[in-house]
Amino acid sequence: MNFLETPLPVAEHKTSKGVVKFRVAELGDIDRLSLAFLGSDSEPDDAPPPTEEYLALTRRFFKHLITSGQIAIVGELGDDNEIVGMAYVDILERQKPKSRIKVDKPTGIIERVRSVIEREGVGQALLYNAEALIIRAGLVAAEIGVKATNERARRMYEKAGYQVVLNGHIELLPDFEGYSIFRYEPPSQVLFKSLVS
Repeated sequence: MNFLETPLPVAEHKTSKGVVKFRVAELGDIDRLSLAFLGSDSEPDDAPPPTEEYLALTRRFFKHLITSGQIAIVGELGDDNEIVGMAYVDILERQKPKSRIKVDKPTGIIERVRSVIEREGVGQALLYNAEALIIRAGLVAAEIGVKATNERARRMYEKAGYQVVLNGHIELLPDFEGYSIFRYEPPSQVLFKSLVS
């Protein structure tokens, strides 16, 4: 049985806007992502909106992540299945001999945990589902990065049991279509959590 076909432990979560249902994403879901998921969170608030070219590139990159082994989780709201939450899980990178961060136990990486419904537990549900996929893959620890200035996200991760291990770490991924892609860049913090006792 494919471990991705089993239901996620948090299948749905009630919010003030309605019930958010979670599932493993498919490639077609990337075409339905709103600007909240495609835009950069490192731009200042007064930055001009991203160009169509940038948005198309981001969609291609997100599809590349899925086709190269990452797993995406989406949270959908309402009858029109609007995507209101998303997270990625990489279950391969830290197991590679040339992985940039050396770990002492099989570790999965959780990335891009985002929700357009804030302060209602959608982020925690995404995080819990991502951890469950890491455990199902036979890994025993989770890694997540956060911008050092994003105190709210860091508090959520620390409340969930993550501890800061690296500060200001830089991790450059292989170029994508000629663009440099960073998993982590300063100011960032990398947090770890053991998922099994």
